[in-house]
Amino acid sequence: LRGRLSQEGAQVSSFRDAQPRLRRFLDQLNLYLGLIGFTILLVGGIGVACTIQGFLTQKIPIIATLKTLGADSSQIIRLYLTQSLFLGGIGSLLGALVGIALHRGLPLLLQGIIAETMPVNPTAAPILRGIVLGTLATLAFSLWPLLAIRHVSPALVYRQAVDHSQNMANSQ
Repeated sequence: LRGRLSQEGAQVSSFRDAQPRLRRFLDQLNLYLGLIGFTILLVGGIGVACTIQGFLTQKIPIIATLKTLGADSSQIIRLYLTQSLFLGGIGSLLGALVGIALHRGLPLLLQGIIAETMPVNPTAAPILRGIVLGTLATLAFSLWPLLAIRHVSPALVYRQAVDHSQNMANSQ
């Protein structure tokens, strides 16, 4: 635009070249939205960690059985990590699809309020960044609960069988 409009005496400026108060407001808004995004990512990551922890608590007998059959902790961790990453990738993809739908749907709902010059098609970079960030958050927040698999004892299977048989004998 600067090349085409310079001959006509027009000036082209971005919001960074605008008034200092407007620039400061937009910089603060950008920082604020970034902090909100980071907080949402952190809360979502804590949710992932709690979900993985709850899931693994239910799977302790299976993990102990797998260890009894010869699987080592690293194999079991890789198995559950693969499942977590697969589900995290699907969740990230669904989140990106919802974001695309909102990006296309909101201008239709707000036709009289916003200008029609807003781009309707989102670019690929933010979508891919969101999917990668969601998957990496799944990886980061699921590792801690998955490492607890190392402390599950294979003898737990035998203890449960003994406890179950003792409970059966005591009830009779």
